[in-house]
Amino acid sequence: MVHASDTSILYSNATASTLLGLSEEQLHGKKAMDPQWKFLNADRSDMALTDYPVNRLLATKEPIYTMITGINRPATEDLVWVVVNGYVDLKENGSVERAVISFVDITKRIHSEEALTKSRTLLAEAQNLAKLGAFSFDVKTMHQTWTEETFRIMEVDMGGGAPEVPEGVDFIAPKYRSMADKAIQMAIEKGEPYDQEWEIVTAKGNRKWARTIGKANYENDEIISISGSFQDITDRKLTEETMSTQAEILSNISEAVYLVGMKDGIILETNSEFESMFGYEAGEMVGKQVSIVNAPTKKTPGETVEDIMAVLLKEGQWSGEVHNIKKDGTMFWCSARVSVFEHTRYGEVLVSVHRDTTEQKLSELELAGYKVELEERVEKRTRELEEKNKELDETMRVFVGRETKILELQNKVKALQGK
Repeated sequence: MVHASDTSILYSNATASTLLGLSEEQLHGKKAMDPQWKFLNADRSDMALTDYPVNRLLATKEPIYTMITGINRPATEDLVWVVVNGYVDLKENGSVERAVISFVDITKRIHSEEALTKSRTLLAEAQNLAKLGAFSFDVKTMHQTWTEETFRIMEVDMGGGAPEVPEGVDFIAPKYRSMADKAIQMAIEKGEPYDQEWEIVTAKGNRKWARTIGKANYENDEIISISGSFQDITDRKLTEETMSTQAEILSNISEAVYLVGMKDGIILETNSEFESMFGYEAGEMVGKQVSIVNAPTKKTPGETVEDIMAVLLKEGQWSGEVHNIKKDGTMFWCSARVSVFEHTRYGEVLVSVHRDTTEQKLSELELAGYKVELEERVEKRTRELEEKNKELDETMRVFVGRETKILELQNKVKALQGK
C-alpha cells in the first residue's frame, strides 16, 4: 500500500483489499485519520493516531520492522492481525514523497497464540488447584526443569531455577531417600517407570507429602531424559492418618460402637464389640439399615429409629434405653448414647455407643415384681388386721356391756341389803 504525504492512499493491491475488507476503489484516497479505521496495539489497547504506521513513518521517516497491529475491518466489523513493515521515499529536498507499507496477515497465528496462552493459563490454574506440578531432567547432565507448580510445592524461588537432581533428592526425608534414589536410578539405567509417595522437607523447612510418577524418554533407543508429575498430597495423607486413627480407636474401644449415615440410616462401620454383641460376623452389618438392631415393641423398629432421629435433628444427641435384637432373634436391653458429627469420609454421621443392660433390666424387673408382691401382702395383712380390730371392738363392746350389767346388779343387791 502506497500513501501520499498527507496519508491518503495512492495505490493498494488486491491482497490489501482482501486483507482490509475494502475494494481498491474504497481504499483509494482514504486517509489514516478516517473514522472507519481503528488500529490496536499488540496488547489489544487502542492505538494512538500518531502511532498509526503511516503517521509514524511520515513523522519519523524511519523504517518500521515487524510491527504487530490489529485492524478493525469496517466492512465486516471484525479484527484482523497483521505484521507491518514500511519505509518512506524522500524527495531531493528531504521531504516525504510517499510512504510504502506492507501487511502480512498473522490473524491465525495470533488466535493460535491466544488459544495457547489461554490453555496454559487454564493448565496452570488446574495444576494449582490440584497441586500438581511436573519435572524433567537430562540423564547425562542431570540438569532438571520444573513447572511453576513444582516450585510452589517445594517452596523454592523460581529465580534460581530448579536444582540439579542430586540436590533435588536432598529435599526428600531421609526415611524415603533410599527408596527414591533406587527408583530414579532404575529409571535412568533400565527405563523402569516409578510411582512413589515421599515425605519431603521444603526449602522453607515445611514437611509435606508428595506423589511422584516418572518415566523414561527415548531417542534412537537410548534413554535421554526422565519426566513425570509431582503432586502435593499432604491433605490426603492427613485425612488418611485421621481416618486410620479413628478406625483404630473404633476397633479398640471396649464399648460397642457403630457409625450410621445421617441421611439414609445405613450402617457404615462397626467395631468388633458391636458385632459380637449382636451376633454378626465382621463387616456383615455394614450396608444394612440401622433398624435391624431394634426389637419390635409397641412401636416398629422403623418408628423407633424415627423417634430417635427427630431428637437428634433437634438437639444433636440422644441417650436412653432401647430394646435391641440379635441376629438369632434374641432380644436384650441396651443403654445407648447417640451423637452427630462430621466424618472426613462419610460426611454427617451418627456415632452410637451401646452397653448391654439386660441383667440390670432383669434385676430391675425382678425387684419391681418383689415390690408388687410385697405391696399386695401388706395390703392383704392390713385388711386382715382391720377385720381383727373390728372383731376385737365387738368383743370389747360385748364385754363392757356385760361388766356394766354386773355392776348394776351388785348395786341393787347392796341397796336391798341396806333395807
